[in-house]
Amino acid sequence: MPSLKPETTTPRVEAVIDAMCARFPGASKASQNRYFEAVHQELAPLARELERENRLLREQLSSLEAELRTKWFAEPVEWQVRYMGDPRQPGFWARANNADHAKGVYETFASHMDINGWQYRPVYGVPSESEGNRSPINGDQP
Repeated sequence: MPSLKPETTTPRVEAVIDAMCARFPGASKASQNRYFEAVHQELAPLARELERENRLLREQLSSLEAELRTKWFAEPVEWQVRYMGDPRQPGFWARANNADHAKGVYETFASHMDINGWQYRPVYGVPSESEGNRSPINGDQP
C-alpha cells in the first residue's frame, strides 16, 4: 500500500509501515494488536540504524567544519595586488610581496587601494598557480 503522503522525507520508515499495513489489513482488535507489535519489531532496528548513520554523519560534518575553519578560513594563504592606474582597464592579480602592507591597506581603505593605485585582496585556501607566478603591470609593487 503506497504512502498517503504525497512526498515523504522518511522513505525507509514509511516503507516499513506500509509493508506492515499490507500484512495486517484487518480492523479487528486482534489484527490491530498484531500490526502494532509487528511494526514496532520492524521499526526498532531501523531506528537504531538511522541513529548510527546520523551519529557518523554528524561526526564527519564536525570534522569537515573544523578542517574548513583551520585550513581555509583562518588566515589568507597569500595577498594579491593589481595596479589600478586606469579603473576601466585594471591590471591582473599577482602575488603581493609585502603581506603586512597589503593587509593594512585592505583593512584601512574601503576601496582596498593605496594612494599609488595598488589594489589588494586576500586569497583563502590554495593559491592559484596561474595568478600567483606573474608580476603586475606598470612597474614593481610596493
